[in-house]
Amino acid sequence: MREIIRDRYNLADEKFVEFECSDYGIRPKRERHRSTHKRGWSVFYIGQGDKGYAGEWMIRLRKVDYVRYEFLGLNWDWIGQLKRDDLIWHGLYTQQELCDYMRANADLGIIAYADVMSEYSKCICPSKFGAYVTAGVPILVKADCPYVASLVKKYGIGLPFHSFDQIPAITKALSESHYEKMRKACQRLSDRLSNGYYFKHALAESLQLLDSGS
Repeated sequence: MREIIRDRYNLADEKFVEFECSDYGIRPKRERHRSTHKRGWSVFYIGQGDKGYAGEWMIRLRKVDYVRYEFLGLNWDWIGQLKRDDLIWHGLYTQQELCDYMRANADLGIIAYADVMSEYSKCICPSKFGAYVTAGVPILVKADCPYVASLVKKYGIGLPFHSFDQIPAITKALSESHYEKMRKACQRLSDRLSNGYYFKHALAESLQLLDSGS
């Protein structure tokens, strides 16, 4: 992300402060009581369902009996037209409700965008990143979101994928031990996000630059 933004706006590297990822000032109020392999995988996507923003990849999801997809947010009415019982829309939640619901029910969260959003998706860390991590939900990130994919790899909190039809195979191959390792990594990062660590870090770095006269 640093290189993309720095080059686009002609910023000197010594004046660039990177706000690494989006803080999320919510703490879950409930514990997770869920055994993934006994109930299959619940894969969540949060955000508004406008096709120009989210895309229409949901149509291409392969139906299998061990994965169901749940969508939370506005404008997902059209999901019902697909007449698939593995695609479920829940509507809009407050941030706290969303965190608690995902903590109790979600196994994995998707980060992906419509093809027309490809430039946007290269250099952002969306709020859904913080929402998933805070709820202790490992992330499946599309490879064309390279910045988020780099964070997922750095912190060990999920897996990248290239095509949506890979999701059933990814979940089927995912062991309980690997999954729990990712979930615990989410929990460690969650403490930082809840306390505004990344904003405070970027602010402190900015003030240091000002004091040094850079």
